[in-house]
Order: sequence, then structure tokens, then C-alpha cells
Amino acid sequence: VRSSELREMPNWVLWKKEIVNGRPTKVPYQTNGWKAKTNTPATWSSFNEVMESLQASDEYSGPGFCVPIDGSIYIWGFDFDDAIDPETHEFREWRLDSGELAPIQPRDGLSFGSYMEETPSGAGFRVMVIAKAPVPKGNKKEFGERNPKTGKIPGVEVYSSGRFFTFTGNKLPGSTATVEKRTEQALAFHSKLFSKPPPQRQQRPHLPQVRPLTRSKYSPSN
Repeated sequence: VRSSELREMPNWVLWKKEIVNGRPTKVPYQTNGWKAKTNTPATWSSFNEVMESLQASDEYSGPGFCVPIDGSIYIWGFDFDDAIDPETHEFREWRLDSGELAPIQPRDGLSFGSYMEETPSGAGFRVMVIAKAPVPKGNKKEFGERNPKTGKIPGVEVYSSGRFFTFTGNKLPGSTATVEKRTEQALAFHSKLFSKPPPQRQQRPHLPQVRPLTRSKYSPSN
């Protein structure tokens, strides 16, 4: 699906940042000024209507795309947070609390070979793919503490319903111009992201070997 084909879908909203529960949150809006709902297509608009509203007012931050909810197509969005250094634009390195490298790294997003663009913060990016099924159980995985410089927690979020994706148009190097079909890759990545480490086997305490007593010719017989 080309990005131009997404623009033909009436799944677009406006968005702006608001403080919700004490934290900045991207809130979707309709072109009439009322809040939009990601599970209510009647509150969505065409791409052209959204862009006209953006040009007419500086109240909103940009366009957003609500993923289809009728099952006609499953568009997965992988959000890599605190994944890019806003100054150098290079991928960050994620580490666990133990100091070891996290099993998933921002650079892994390149493996999809699909559409990728920077998120509005400039500290993350999104990969969009098409799959034959919705996202399985498991939507958010964090690695480490919140970065005070970016305000983001390193990690990945993935959704295919009930969400809208902001669009900046700032494609990453290596991004395709299309949202590609990547069912196997998406499921494999999701499985790796949310796989549980195998339980450690408890070792039994080591007991010294005791040789059985043997009867000798000097032992008294019964």
C-alpha cells in the first residue's frame, strides 16, 4: 500500500498535545473542533479535509491516521521510543537494568523493509506494515528508565486497532515509499519482543557418593 493510497482512505484526524493525567498526550480531533475517537469512523475525515484544517489554523500539530477497525486490512504500527538521538539522528543502544544489551534494538526496525518515519518528538520512529492478522496479546515492552533528555522510556509499542498514528513525513533512510506486507516478519518480531525467558532449572545440592558396603571374607556370617 503506497502512502498515497493511505491518503485516499477516510481515516484521518487532527491531533495536538494536551496534558492528560499529568503527562503530555497526543489527542485526536475532528475537523469540526470536537474530539475524535479511534474506534468511531464517523469522527474521521478525509486527508484533504484534515490538511485544509491544518492550513487554516495553527491550533493543531499535524495529521493522524486511524487504523481500520473492520478487519478489511490490518495495519501494524511499531513505535520505537527513545530510539534516536535528536541531535545526531543516530540509533540509540538499549540496555537492560543488568547492563546487558536488550534483546531488541532500535536498528532492528530496519529489518522490516517497510515504511518508516520519525515521530514528532524526533527521539523515536515508527514502522508500518500490513499483516493478515491483528496484533496478538502484548502491546508494550520497555527497556530501562525514562530518559530525562527526551522524556521517553526506551522500548517498543505495537498496535493494529484502537489507535491513531501521527504522520510527520520525515522518512528514515532506508524507508520504502510503501507500507509493505510483512505478516511473517511482524509475528516473529512480536514473538521475540514478548517472549518470556525460560525458567531457570533448580540445581539439586551435590551429595558425596557413598560406596555400598561389601561383605569380605573376614565378615562374620549369619
